[in-house]
Amino acid sequence: MILRDIAKVRHIFTKRARKRNYRNDCRLLLNNTHLTKWNVVNNSSVYETVKTLRKFTTPQYETGYLMRRKKAFNTILFQQNYDVVLTDRHGKVLKLFIDVAPGYYSEYFPECYFVLWFPVGTIKYLELKELDIFQTRRILF
Repeated sequence: MILRDIAKVRHIFTKRARKRNYRNDCRLLLNNTHLTKWNVVNNSSVYETVKTLRKFTTPQYETGYLMRRKKAFNTILFQQNYDVVLTDRHGKVLKLFIDVAPGYYSEYFPECYFVLWFPVGTIKYLELKELDIFQTRRILF
């Protein structure tokens, strides 16, 4: 075997290889109740998420977008209003932003970990409140 071939085999045992068993979207749980119609697009990078959010002139209903490891958000360069949910690592809702217009800068939330983007009206439809447990679960193939 050539050293180059051994380097290709190395990826079998890494975390990156295990993540391929999952789809790129998730299902929502609200207070341990599955929301079967809703799914969350879990992009691998912030660039992909922002590109997806900017691309839609009308947001897709029953679809959310997830950003991980974020302490704040902004809506610069967006063309549409969104509902935004900030949660901590355990899924506890910290702050709800209803109908956020383009060009908005949020304040810094040190305990925030996930930022979820939804079409306008989602927070009212799901009857979300602060301190609810709002989690995502990945779907197996």
